[in-house]
Amino acid sequence: MRIVTCVCASDLEGGVALGLRQLHLLSSGLSSHTLDLHISKDERLNSTEGALQRLQEQAQGLKKTPTITSNSVHLVNEKTAKVAFSVGLTDSGAVGPFDSETILKFSKILTNEGSAYDPSTGLFLAPVQGLYFFSFCVVDFLKGYMGVFLHHNDRPISFSLALNSHGGYGGTCNSAIIRLNAGDSASLRLPASYRLYDDQRNFSLFSGFLLCNL
Repeated sequence: MRIVTCVCASDLEGGVALGLRQLHLLSSGLSSHTLDLHISKDERLNSTEGALQRLQEQAQGLKKTPTITSNSVHLVNEKTAKVAFSVGLTDSGAVGPFDSETILKFSKILTNEGSAYDPSTGLFLAPVQGLYFFSFCVVDFLKGYMGVFLHHNDRPISFSLALNSHGGYGGTCNSAIIRLNAGDSASLRLPASYRLYDDQRNFSLFSGFLLCNL
């Protein structure tokens, strides 16, 4: 017995239509998946570019750090500068008299913190701008006048004078607070025809120190 299957035209058309719809849905799904892949790729690319930019900004910040640190160290050193000196005149006895005003070179270093006093020139050179305190005592043992000038650069700040009327040891002392710029000098100067005395007992001393920065 032969079985014959009949397919109606309407059924065939319906099957074709169903197949086309399924193919369309499959095509739409692939397009959507492809779009998602493109979006995901763009997001990853944007994220990578953002991370790279942040790394570049951090690297630039690190490059600037040494300069800032160097400046900070400089400021700290300036603010914490330690400057103090105390010096004796000589172990050789009499100094002077001279024909003209002369810078006294105190050759005996008792203290020279910061190395601002130079015994070869007799000058104290301020390493930083600030207020400085200076004091001195000088001695002689001959009858007559004795004294010294305290100078800021080439300008006299004070003249300390004493009259030794008895012929024994006599002296004069004084002090001052002076505003100095970095590189300014301070010194003691002996007037023409005057003399001083010093020996191992340190009769004649010159001292100073930094009070504060400005």
